[in-house]
Amino acid sequence: MEHSLAARVLDVVPLPFATLTGVIGLYGLYDGWSSARAAVDRAPGDYVDMVPSTALCLVLLSTALILGWFCDRSWRARVAWAMSFAVVVVALVNLASFLLLSSPGIDGVLLGDRIGADHMSVPTAIGMLIGSYCVLALMAPENPDPDGPVYFAVAGLSTSICVIAGYAFDATTVYDLGIFHGMSALTAVAFCCFNIAVLAFPPARTGEIAFDE
Repeated sequence: MEHSLAARVLDVVPLPFATLTGVIGLYGLYDGWSSARAAVDRAPGDYVDMVPSTALCLVLLSTALILGWFCDRSWRARVAWAMSFAVVVVALVNLASFLLLSSPGIDGVLLGDRIGADHMSVPTAIGMLIGSYCVLALMAPENPDPDGPVYFAVAGLSTSICVIAGYAFDATTVYDLGIFHGMSALTAVAFCCFNIAVLAFPPARTGEIAFDE
């Protein structure tokens, strides 16, 4: 009985962490779209906050992971795949816009002057791509590298913790590293929750096992 209860608890561990990721994303999305606070409300000093496209990707990733947890071939799987690929598109567009065109990307197009020069940071965009890979790999019926999500989630979790620690002790140190400029503490917390959800994802619910039954 105790073993069964423990197994059930471990089975649902990813859900609260994925949900928290989505809640953080919803907060950032509402805040960003309603008042463009990513451009006007910065903490600390003149450091940027989460931009709307980052918030949207967090909502999509968390929802996709929750839907993927059901490990079936129903509409849930199709929606999860679509959401994961949507995140890939948003991240790539933002990444290309910043690296090739030096523009704010999707946020700049949709919010214009209200968002200013704020954009999804490079490590955030890379984190979104890795997050999409993790969701797709966990759902894949034939995954050639089943340990891939674990490796990437550990790397993502470590990076998130480093950013959070940087903000906690000296936020300036985060921005002294150029590639982290624009990555908010809230985004790092969301990534931390998401990567924990990936690491806690039950092996029995991965597509490789579930679809073979």
